[in-house]
Amino acid sequence: NDKFNAQLTITGTPGFTYVLTDEMGHKEYGNSALTGITQLEVQANYQTNYAITEVKDGNLCLAALSDLTGEAKVSDNKAIISAGNDISVCEKTYDLKGDVKIIAGDPSLVSINWSALPSEVSFGSADKEESTVASQAYGKHIFRLTAVNAGCSTYDEVTVEFVQSPSLALLKSEATICNGETSNMLLSTASVYDNLKLKYLDLTNEVEEDIKTGASNIAFNPSINSSYKLISITDELGCASTLSDVYTVYVLPVPVANAGTKIASCGKSLLLEAVPSLSTSPDYTYVTKWSGDGLFDDISKPNALFTSSKFNENILTWTEEVTANGYR
Repeated sequence: NDKFNAQLTITGTPGFTYVLTDEMGHKEYGNSALTGITQLEVQANYQTNYAITEVKDGNLCLAALSDLTGEAKVSDNKAIISAGNDISVCEKTYDLKGDVKIIAGDPSLVSINWSALPSEVSFGSADKEESTVASQAYGKHIFRLTAVNAGCSTYDEVTVEFVQSPSLALLKSEATICNGETSNMLLSTASVYDNLKLKYLDLTNEVEEDIKTGASNIAFNPSINSSYKLISITDELGCASTLSDVYTVYVLPVPVANAGTKIASCGKSLLLEAVPSLSTSPDYTYVTKWSGDGLFDDISKPNALFTSSKFNENILTWTEEVTANGYR
């Protein structure tokens, strides 16, 4: 886009104005106070031919077209160059796709070079329009494509942001709840972007949850022992990390105590009639117990033999309790 000097020879009454027009219709306007040889500057934007199309003298008389002769050939040696569009990509590699075109000269003699800021990168083919690039660090990098043709240098830049895929930590892998309660799966995530999508398996169904960067939780209220396998976490850009964590919820049954009906007895001893609501299981510890004012032959038996410490009414309590086994 430089200017070059052209020479124009004019005869007639001094005080000239003139117009040069190229093949694309672009016009250059000028004036000269003198007759004879005039030096003028012409803009060089591409390869074209300029011709003089109008001359007017100091008396405002126009020259005949037949008297306007000669032409000037203009070549802009700077390349037309594009480094591509700014982009954000996952991980630390990218395929740069530059484009270099020249208007004048031999294309095989054009020098091409990619460079970077910051410079902690490696190019696959830094002297080609298209080149792979690998960065040592995440973040934004500016890549400059420079082309030199016939001594004329020009460049274009593109910004590439290398984005690290999000990460997730499961803060606790298991929990125990009573049937009807809620268990919260506690998560800690790190990501360039705030909005994330977590995929996991709920039994055999794939579920997708929207979560935020940082601390978050997902609530579960299963009625039976359940495991939730984490599959992946994905950010707004589409950068994803594969997960393998499993969150397990152990569900304890809720006992319903039934001490039986009111019993009348002659004397101070009687056989109790509690009705257990649960049976023993390897999944939990089930404890039953009688309490009251007197003696029990076995406080854990629903049909324990009870001897009261007094006559008249005596209120006895039958208790059922479920707790998680020690390994949970």
